[in-house]
Amino acid sequence: MNITGLDVLTHLRHRWEAITGKAQEMGLDTETVEQMRQIVTLLRTTEQHGLPNGTTAAESLGRTLRQNRVALPVALEAMFQIRKLARPFMVREYPGVEGFLEGQLQFEELCNTLLKYICKGYI
Repeated sequence: MNITGLDVLTHLRHRWEAITGKAQEMGLDTETVEQMRQIVTLLRTTEQHGLPNGTTAAESLGRTLRQNRVALPVALEAMFQIRKLARPFMVREYPGVEGFLEGQLQFEELCNTLLKYICKGYI
């Protein structure tokens, strides 16, 4: 899978507010929703400035979260919720089963890459 095109982020660009809004509607705790917002900002940065800048920003986010004593499981939960809540929007954005699966795989790989760098920032 090639994530360098970051097409999936372009498809989701106009959905981020709905995704974080849905998290609030679900009654997720405020700390998780706040971390979701920070990760959405990271995803926007990655879309606008490319993956190398995104990974640098992810590592910086990890350091900031550690310094602010935000537990790593909170960041992991936030990323999980973004992935889960993005799925229905991706069904709308990508036509057909193959399109959806390709977009889903691209999004998962991108999220895993960014999550790796967030964790690296915690170290």
